[in-house]
Amino acid sequence: MPPDSRTNGPIMCVQGLKYMDNLKCSLIIFSIVLLLSGCTKKVSPVGVSTPQYTMIGGHLGSTMLSSVSSPYLVRSSLIVDSSSTLIIDAGTQLYFEDSTEIIVLGRLLCQGSRYQSIVLTSKNISWKGIRILGSTFSSTLSFVIVENVDVAIPYDSTRNGAVEIEGVDVVIQNSIFRNNRSNNGGGLFIDHSQSVVTNNIFYNNYAAVFGGGIFSSSSSNKIVNNTFYRNSTDNYGSGLLLMTPVLDLVLNNIFYANTSRTGDAGMSVPETDSTHFDAEYNFLQLTGNNPDFVSQTDFHLSRTSPCIDAGNPEPMYDDADGSRNDQGAYGGPFGGW
Repeated sequence: MPPDSRTNGPIMCVQGLKYMDNLKCSLIIFSIVLLLSGCTKKVSPVGVSTPQYTMIGGHLGSTMLSSVSSPYLVRSSLIVDSSSTLIIDAGTQLYFEDSTEIIVLGRLLCQGSRYQSIVLTSKNISWKGIRILGSTFSSTLSFVIVENVDVAIPYDSTRNGAVEIEGVDVVIQNSIFRNNRSNNGGGLFIDHSQSVVTNNIFYNNYAAVFGGGIFSSSSSNKIVNNTFYRNSTDNYGSGLLLMTPVLDLVLNNIFYANTSRTGDAGMSVPETDSTHFDAEYNFLQLTGNNPDFVSQTDFHLSRTSPCIDAGNPEPMYDDADGSRNDQGAYGGPFGGW
């Protein structure tokens, strides 16, 4: 017999209504999920790409720049007053706007470490470096990277050196000076001062006049276990130039692939006699010489390097493992960095 429509009709009607209600709920839930998913995709990239700087600039009293608040953006030149000390903590990064610099009339203590270098660099293209001027305090740069300074002619004819030292004592160790441009002393300029410059790398610096890596005038320096590589000058002394030295010690350094238009491309000491400087156990860039670095960007020595055990044999210059001094930035008692 045919089904009784009076019995089945109401049941089918109720089931249809339930199905329609369930379908509406599913569509609503699906729409909400799509909406939330779309919102998330729009918000995330903004949070990822926006850098967070701590803004600084102007005159400073005694101050510590901590890695906790790093990176810093230097909006105007930092000036350390004559009675003040600026301490920069290990791992701190400072980005400098164009034409800004650090002027130190007091004391600068850059206290980096082997695994936490301090980075001083440009935010855009270049900045104007560091000037330490006429202070009675001694300053220290330890485990610092100084890069992208440009004060070469015609940009600023009054400036010299990515780091300029005048009339002050300074210690510079385990640091890297690279890609800097200046008039005299592409990486470092020293005048009427006393310095200890040990275990540093001077790489790809340029001087329009003299001293692509370092220019020193009328000073007393200990320049020991440094690497000078691919520095250049339009005159001579593209690695190191000592002008009228008072008493300089130049020991256990590597000079390689530096270029100058005239004179000795590695180290030059014009217009003086040997009583004012002592230069020994240095690797000089002669024809056919090669220090045999690990690579063009890694200046550790390969196993076949002629610079291994070629530095001063006195025990005070021994490497950290007790073996004879290796020439270059990674030799000597402070070369394990």
